Amino acid sequence: MERWGFILRSGGRAGKLRICEVLYKNTYAIGEETFFTSYEKLAKLSGLEKKQCAINVKQLETLGFIERLNIFNTATKQGTEFKLHLSQLPPGVRRKPRHHYYDEELA
Repeated sequence: MERWGFILRSGGRAGKLRICEVLYKNTYAIGEETFFTSYEKLAKLSGLEKKQCAINVKQLETLGFIERLNIFNTATKQGTEFKLHLSQLPPGVRRKPRHHYYDEELA
């Protein structure tokens, strides 16, 4: 993360960097490719408010550092499957940030 620290700490804030650290500890550090969690839990693990966490996740997704692969909002499963990229994805490869509405089916 030292390589990208200047981008992830932009504006003197470290929220994006903290989120990347949490995702790293719960993926690559334990041999997993993705991390399934809620924004509430991710915010708590990152030491951020839920709204700050959501804003930073969207920025990280736009920058190409993370992807939200699957978003679940059902009675039995609620949360998001995150994938952290150790190298920033080039703009042509990045997915558009995904938005989820309560009744929407994701393709």
